[in-house]
Formats: sequence, C-alpha cells, structure tokens
Amino acid sequence: MTAAGIPAPEQQIHSTDHLLSRRRPLVPLSPEFTRFLRRLTFVWALFAVIGLEVARRAMWLDHRPGTEAFEIAARPYFLALFTIGALLAWRWEIVGGAIAAFTAAAVVVWQGQQLEQPDAAIVVLMFAVPGAAWVLLDLHDRRPQVALAGLVFVVVSAVAGSAVATDVYDGLFGPTQPDSVATLPEGTRVDWIWTGAVTTSGALVTARVHSDVERPQLVVTSGDDPSPVAVVAATPDAYRVVRFAVSGLVADTDYRVTVRDGGDGAAAPAPVTEATFRTFPEGVSSFTLVVASCARVGTNAAVFDTIRQLDPTLVVIDGDLHYSNIGRDDPDAFREVLDLVLGNPGPSALLRSTPLAYVWDDHDYGPNNADRTSPTRTAAQAVYREYVPHYPLVDDGTGAVSQAFDLGRARVILTDLRSNRDPASDPDDAAKSMLGESQQRWFERELLAARDSHELIIWVNPSPWVGEAEAGADGWAGYATERAEIANFIVEHDIDNLLMLSGDAHMVAIDDGTNTQYATGEHADDPGFPLLHGAALDRPGHTKGGPYSEGMIPGSGQFGLVTVDDLGDRLEVRLQGLDRHGTALITYEFTVA
Repeated sequence: MTAAGIPAPEQQIHSTDHLLSRRRPLVPLSPEFTRFLRRLTFVWALFAVIGLEVARRAMWLDHRPGTEAFEIAARPYFLALFTIGALLAWRWEIVGGAIAAFTAAAVVVWQGQQLEQPDAAIVVLMFAVPGAAWVLLDLHDRRPQVALAGLVFVVVSAVAGSAVATDVYDGLFGPTQPDSVATLPEGTRVDWIWTGAVTTSGALVTARVHSDVERPQLVVTSGDDPSPVAVVAATPDAYRVVRFAVSGLVADTDYRVTVRDGGDGAAAPAPVTEATFRTFPEGVSSFTLVVASCARVGTNAAVFDTIRQLDPTLVVIDGDLHYSNIGRDDPDAFREVLDLVLGNPGPSALLRSTPLAYVWDDHDYGPNNADRTSPTRTAAQAVYREYVPHYPLVDDGTGAVSQAFDLGRARVILTDLRSNRDPASDPDDAAKSMLGESQQRWFERELLAARDSHELIIWVNPSPWVGEAEAGADGWAGYATERAEIANFIVEHDIDNLLMLSGDAHMVAIDDGTNTQYATGEHADDPGFPLLHGAALDRPGHTKGGPYSEGMIPGSGQFGLVTVDDLGDRLEVRLQGLDRHGTALITYEFTVA
C-alpha cells in the first residue's frame, strides 16, 4: 500500500484478475457469433410459426387416426404464446426462452398424442431450438449463480407447460374412466370383427383379415355341436375387409362364427378368430337393447364391459362412435379411425359378442356440426358401406345410411341426420330440412306401415329433439319448422306407439311425452311420445336442450337401456339411464296395449 492509500500495482492486477475470473462466461461466445445466433434464432422462430401452419394446410404431417381436429383446437394458442415469447425475447431473452420452453413442453404432450414419429419430433424441435438459443444468449456470460437461477426458471417453465398441456388434453380428449379389463384374442389373423343386420334367420359379419389370409371363410356353428351350420366364403377388398352374409338360421338361437383361412391347404383349415351372436326372436317375445353414443377416439372405456355383461339383444349406436371430426374427403382417414376403435379390447369384446345397429352423427361423419355440404360426405358414406354390418339402406339416391328392421313385435327405424341436412345457418322455414325430402317421405312411409303392423315403433334419432326453437342450433331446435311438420304427421295419423332414442348430448335423460310434442294448431295439446336419451360413453358430460319430465343427468360412462316385456296383449317398456357400474340413474315405465 502506498502512502496515498492507493493499492500497489501488483495488488491492482491481483484484484482485477479476481474480478475477471468471477465474470468469465460459462460458454464463451464472440460478439460476432452472438449477433449471428440472435438473428438466426428469430428467423428460426418465424419459420416455426409459419412452417407449422403451412404443414397443416398442406397436410404434410402424419397424424394418428382421428386427431387432426385436436391439433386445430390447440394450434392457435401454441402459436400465439410462442409469438409472444419471441417478441419478449427481443428485449428479455430469458423471458422469451422460458415461454418457448413452456410452449415446447406443451407441444411435446399435445403433438406426441397426435402425430406419428418422426413428425412429432420435428414439430417439437421447431419450437424447442429457439427457446434453447434464447436461454444460451441470455445466460452464457452470467455469473454461475445467476445462470443456475435462470436455468431453474426455464426448467420450471417447461415442467409447467407439460403439466398444463397434459391436464388440458386429458380434460378435452383423454379417457374419462378406467380402461376395460377385456383382452384381445392372441395369435389372431383378423384385426377386428363385428356383427350386424341380425334378423330371425340371418346376420351380416364384417371383418378385416391379415394379408396372409388367402381365402377367408366364415364357419357358423350352434351350441356345442362342432358341425358347421353354414360355411360362407368371401373375397377381401383392397383394404382386406370381408363381408359374410349368413342366412338360413333359426330364430332366437345362439351362434358362433369363426373366420378361417380356406387357402391353408390343411385338412382342417386353421381358425383365425371368432365371434358370437343370437338371432332375433320371432312374434310375441321380449328383448333388451342398449342405446349409446359419444365415445372419444381410441376409447377403451370400462363402460363397454358393463354393457357386455348386461348381454342385451342389440346395441344401438346412435351417433359419434368416435370423435375424429375428419374434415377431408379421404376414405383412408375413416378406415384408420374405425380400425383403431374396433381394435381396442373393450369395444372389440363387446362387438364380438353382441350385434349392433349403427347410424352416425356429426363427429363420426365429418367435422363438428357437419351437414350435406361436408367434404367428407362421399368418403364417409363409402367407408360405412364397406366396414359396417348394416341392414339394407334406403335407396333414395342420396347415399344416406337410413335403415329399418324388425325386433320382436317392434319396428326399429334409424334415420341419417347428416347426409341430407341443410346447413344450420339457413333460415328456419319450410325449405330447411334435417332429413332431406326423400328421406322424410321414406320415414313417413315407415311410420304408417309400422303403425298397423307392429306394437311398438322405435325411432333412433341421433340429434336432440327437445328444446326451444333457436336459430342456428345444430339439433332439432334449429330445424323447428321441420320438427313441427313431423310432429303434426305423427298425431294426424294416430301414431301412438312411438318411442324415440336419441344421442349427441352427453347425458342420460327421459321424457314421458310431456315435452316431446311440437305439433301445431288443433293438435298442439295432443300427448307426445316417450324419449330416452343415452350418452356419453367416453366423453365429458354436458346437457343440451330440455326440459325432460324425468330429468337429465350429464356424465361420462353412461348409456340407455330399453327393456321390452311382451305379454301378448301388451308390451311393458322400461327405460333406464345407467352408469358404467350398471347403476340406474333414471327410470321410466310405460305400457303399449
């Protein structure tokens, strides 16, 4: 120390060296490289935002079956948040980096559920790289303590992004209940199999076989007798789907069907897989049917086990078998999502053991609230005819999947409310229709014929019927003029043996006829018809329309059960809304004499 109190030169050097050592950058970057990296990062961020939008519009990304609409639901929020982070990074790089980390982690969760690899990894890198670069630019020359705090901040942001995205994704699109305990058959050479178009003497079995199954055959047996009742051959189409039409069966009898390969060259051709069904009863006979709708894409919910254990005569799916919301004219997109649904253990076990009747609503026909203008119309109609074991479809030239059949002394009518539906935004006048002119005339003919020939008419109507008229509504409330026309037809022609089964809204609900009557004029005070609303199989609960005389209960893992006891001189009908435990949530009984 000098006399004036100024440190000696060697002390000054020592003090400066100590200061420089504390400020030594963690990652040495030259000023020139720092400027270059900063510019490159913003260009990359711009590319990420624009590139994801271009890739979506050009359909470059390979989505998992039925998930395109989910990406659309989230994309604007991801892009907006990431853009905010990029703008903030211009002034505070660590803040922008943290927001980018949050976004990238959310994208990992979201796109990991939606995209096939490696597309998911590419999208994640598009968002993660700028975030990492901003963190590096901000922290590379900080003191270790500050850099560590910054890294912790970024990591916490990433963890928060992952947690938020997981919670939101599961809430919107994830399972709403435990998985089914069912298992898939082992060693099978069939992807899926289901049975429909069941009558008192026949059925239609549809399956998708592996490419090494040369000559598919369906072997039909009854009871413990291994001798075939029938052997039906079919040729797979280009997508390896086979359709076996079985006839000559006995009413009210259990049958086992086995798909085998008749081209193995063995004395006893190797079995592929099997299913069971029971032919419908004839004449005076009792039966049960389940009505259900609204299941998420890829569902494997426990509710399918509950339905299977009830052993109903028939399962009626009245819309939204899946929530794929496909928005393009692509038959393969519909095939892929049906392969996914039918290949999961819970739905597979149910449909291998119980026949079904199925008509779609919007989410399994096209986008949300889809109508006749949907670009998916042609593809959806074609794949339905290829995949679904359906009853003969109405031949009205529109491609609608409407159909009708007998079950005991009841006539069941399924109406297609999407193929011919006018847009909901059209004025609600006599020109606006949900059924379409040709389907409405067919429906009226079915009602008149069944009024005189059957004790009970069951109208499977996927869209909610009950609700005050509302312009632009997707259900019958938005088609109130046509609804009144149908209601007037019903009362004018004394059709007093009608029961409606409905879906779409995620609830079970029952009305005794108090609120289903929409006739006008002199018929306005006439009684309505009972209605059972059954949903949702595996989607979050909500209510729609109403009121319902017996109430409405929103929820998931729910379905409707119709029990018809035919006593000869009358039918005693019990309607119930059940949950996945088989507990009755709501019940109503009536008699048809």
